Amino acid sequence: AAATRELEEASRLDPEDSTAFYQLALAYRRSGEAEKAERALATVQRLNDEQRKLGNTLFTTRRFQKARKGALSAE
Repeated sequence: AAATRELEEASRLDPEDSTAFYQLALAYRRSGEAEKAERALATVQRLNDEQRKLGNTLFTTRRFQKARKGALSAE
């Protein structure tokens, strides 16, 4: 339960982190929350498709820019 909450928070903080969503899907599946697991896996698929289309470098650069913008707005 605690791990699931932490993964939910991680995916909320970085909604383009496919690894966080994948781990969240596994946590949901282990806890019997099949619908949530399927939604998290769908997000993983969408993010992975987007990453392939954009290319790793552009995708990573865009994530960095969004994170930087968020950090600057929090100051």
